[in-house]
Amino acid sequence: MREISLLRQLVNHEQFVRLLDILEDDSGPSKTIHCIFEFCEKVLANELNKRDRALPEDKARRIIKDLLVAVDVLHGKMIMHRDIKPDNILIDSNGKLKLADFGLAKKASFF
Repeated sequence: MREISLLRQLVNHEQFVRLLDILEDDSGPSKTIHCIFEFCEKVLANELNKRDRALPEDKARRIIKDLLVAVDVLHGKMIMHRDIKPDNILIDSNGKLKLADFGLAKKASFF
């Protein structure tokens, strides 16, 4: 549930995978929640593993810039992702970076 509430705060930002719908299933012994996200064609980890050499500098710069923008938005909303890695960085059909998997994310609280 924490993941859902944090994603709802990011609905207007293109740097994050969009949560399209939430389905609740009460048919089993315990309630199950299914989150439906926008489709992204690529996972950065897979794209890096396919390569036999480093990314071209312009691509690497764009990925890092997009990732820094995403982290800046998160931190501006006092959200810590806590699991940024190539497996959680998706790329949509337009080549835009999308940060995903907010399962470990937390709202920051300072005393």
